[in-house]
Amino acid sequence: MKIRTKKRSGSAILLALLIVSAILSSALYINVLSIRGMKQSQNVDNSVIAFYAAETGNEQAIYYIRKTEDLDINDLIFSPSIPNASGVLTMESLISRDIVDEVKNVLISLKKDETYQLDIFDQNNLSSKSLIDSLELSWDSDCANSKIELTVNEWEADTNIEWQETEIEDQMHISKCIIKSPAIIDGSGDPCDDVILDPNMSYQFRFKSLTCDVYNLNIKAFDMADQQISFKNIYSIESVGEYPVGTSQSNRQALHVNLRKFSPLSGLFDYVLFSEKSLVKDLNAYNEGWFGDELFISTDSLPDATVGVDYSYTVTAVNGVSPYDWNLSGSVPGSFSMDSSSGVLSGIADIAENYPLSIIVTDDLGSSNSKILFLKVNE
Repeated sequence: MKIRTKKRSGSAILLALLIVSAILSSALYINVLSIRGMKQSQNVDNSVIAFYAAETGNEQAIYYIRKTEDLDINDLIFSPSIPNASGVLTMESLISRDIVDEVKNVLISLKKDETYQLDIFDQNNLSSKSLIDSLELSWDSDCANSKIELTVNEWEADTNIEWQETEIEDQMHISKCIIKSPAIIDGSGDPCDDVILDPNMSYQFRFKSLTCDVYNLNIKAFDMADQQISFKNIYSIESVGEYPVGTSQSNRQALHVNLRKFSPLSGLFDYVLFSEKSLVKDLNAYNEGWFGDELFISTDSLPDATVGVDYSYTVTAVNGVSPYDWNLSGSVPGSFSMDSSSGVLSGIADIAENYPLSIIVTDDLGSSNSKILFLKVNE
């Protein structure tokens, strides 16, 4: 009987130890979870403080850039300092900030019809040359055939540019072209026939998304040695907030912003057309002609002719593969004909009337496009 009592007492003690161990383990696990949750909560709080500190650093820099004349950006660069003896935190003790006034890598997004402007000239030193030899672009989009309109404003680098005293066509050249991703603009004529980059000139570029929103638009410029060059007149500001400062529990948040030195001039890249005749917007030309890949007669109307007076006008086409072959048919006035290689419509009309001219163009690959243009012959 004594032996059984001892065995029962030993089992009870062992069971009690197991129960106490389970309770202690559960309590310890709950305690660990609680401490971990408290640390995570503290990290979130520190992260929020660090984020707002970084945002404050950027906003303060933007304010001084906009409000201060003859600004030295080196005055806005600082590293976080140690809190003073009283332990009071200042903005300078939470933030490190770096600012440069040019950028090499431009990565942006554009909504449909939104524009973005970049410069390769120094506003403070107009005599400096751009050195640019090529421009590279690539982007992503959600539409199948996204296109960007590139507008290039080019002028001679000079120490004294008199915008108001010189004929604009003698000093500035503006050209446009439509590009697809990826594109390299290097003066080869593909994809931009009119854009020939000259390292001795100054440049402004404007990018406009035509067909849909684009994102990850990556823009780079290179010199003749294939070295990447910087876009000017842009402040690149990066602020890093840290809280608490200099401890193992520190949390850091960084914010980056690009800010133009000067507001872009509205309408600088656009044309104003004056005509004595009505202007007609051809939606098919916009959606299918100029911005498509198919051969397309781009002439929309013909100037009037006069009875007995020599007439000459060149009909044009875009896209396709040159050389083009032109053909004229329909009701033709007098001695009118069309040169098959140049597309020049010429002749002398003998009767005052409106003539519907059927014009057909064929490219070197056999693709063709036709259009009826009305020629008005006056007395």
